[in-house]
Amino acid sequence: MRSKPLIRYALLVVTMLMVTFAQEKPGTWTPDTDWGHWRLGQKADLEFLKTNNMTITFGSGAPSFEDVSREEFNRGMEQAKTNNRALHDKGYIVLRYLTSSIHGRSASNKDEPKKDQIRMLQFWRNGWSDYEDYLGLKPAEDPTTWITVRPDGTFPHYRYAPYGQETTNEFETWGCPNNPYFTRLMEGRIRAQAETGIDGSYIDWTQIAGGTCYCGYCKRNFAAYLKKNLPAKVAQAKYGTDDYDNIALPKKRGEPFWAEWNTFRGYSVAEFHHRMREVARKYNPNFMISGNVFGGFGYGPIGYDAAGNMEMLGRDGYDDFVYSEVQEYLDSAPRKDEQGTKISNSPAFKFLAAATHGKPVIVYATEITPPIFPHPTENCLNAMSQINIAEAVANHAVFREKRLTSAGATQMYRFLAANEESLRNVRLHANVAVVASLRQYLAHELSFAFSASRVLADNGIAHVMLT
Repeated sequence: MRSKPLIRYALLVVTMLMVTFAQEKPGTWTPDTDWGHWRLGQKADLEFLKTNNMTITFGSGAPSFEDVSREEFNRGMEQAKTNNRALHDKGYIVLRYLTSSIHGRSASNKDEPKKDQIRMLQFWRNGWSDYEDYLGLKPAEDPTTWITVRPDGTFPHYRYAPYGQETTNEFETWGCPNNPYFTRLMEGRIRAQAETGIDGSYIDWTQIAGGTCYCGYCKRNFAAYLKKNLPAKVAQAKYGTDDYDNIALPKKRGEPFWAEWNTFRGYSVAEFHHRMREVARKYNPNFMISGNVFGGFGYGPIGYDAAGNMEMLGRDGYDDFVYSEVQEYLDSAPRKDEQGTKISNSPAFKFLAAATHGKPVIVYATEITPPIFPHPTENCLNAMSQINIAEAVANHAVFREKRLTSAGATQMYRFLAANEESLRNVRLHANVAVVASLRQYLAHELSFAFSASRVLADNGIAHVMLT
């Protein structure tokens, strides 16, 4: 007789558990975000990924609104979801490139581009209404007003060409992160990316290019920023005015408000990242974001034009990982130059590890194919790949090659996979630290943090960086 209540109780517990599990979403994919697990393969070829023990690859993203009809967009989205789901089923983290550029086409590659040659202008006129569910109602101000501009109203541009080839008449320019209409476009772009099921995007060209942006939105936002962050008494003592609404935007170092101007630019980029992440996570709660935020060709220091406020990007709620072009070409491998000076990327990697508080840092990359290095031997490619991968991993960075993964690189990736558990949750520690001052970079002044790091490394003294 006493067993019946026990049986009923047991049945009740089982029923509750069944209801609980039924409410969970089966098979929900959650990416492994520990940097020690990240080995990035540049192509989503399964044989390549398996051979090299990769854990991350580039998947299928959303078509660009301005390049396809809505019907083509919908088909592309479904195909991307299928492709990304297949990669998830095999255990791969899936990232994707996303540009914040606005593209155009001039008459030739020698001409200075004009605003009315921006391709987005045609989309704004004829195609916007097809994507109102992503972009909202068409804004009154057309895309020629969304871009970063110099004080005289002209705009910067970039022409891409594969290495060793001529540029074409295609060009890119960049939207202003303080412009609400450009931001709305990017919100639609990142939403579409998140809906494809990818785990994250690195957003290229998230910057306010040097010598820009002097648009009306930046002027108004800078005044609001100063009112919030610079007490009137300080401004009066330092610059002789606290009339923030009517100051002239500084154009060069030494002019009033120059330091605050550069800090504001970094702040603007960081808040842009925050907004993109916030939107993407409405559609994919685990979505990860990064800008292309540090370095450039050669040994560029902190690229404050891109994202000077690295500490802000490293905070919770901003970037989830960092994608950095601090390293380029075989020239960037540890070596000695013709004068016998030792060259290393370790100081830059240490800085990134400090500024991002241990988040994954992907470094892009060494070009080990012609014509940058015209006739590499197999032994050279193997050795250089191994040196670059080892230097990156030793300094808490994830190395990404561009096009060619040599046999030497494959050996390194196998070694890293075999020792993954020793890398997980590891952070750089040492009894010696070098303090890197962002303020010096923002003021366009030289900092000796990287040089001090090099001296310590050359003398075998383990150290970390603090920002």
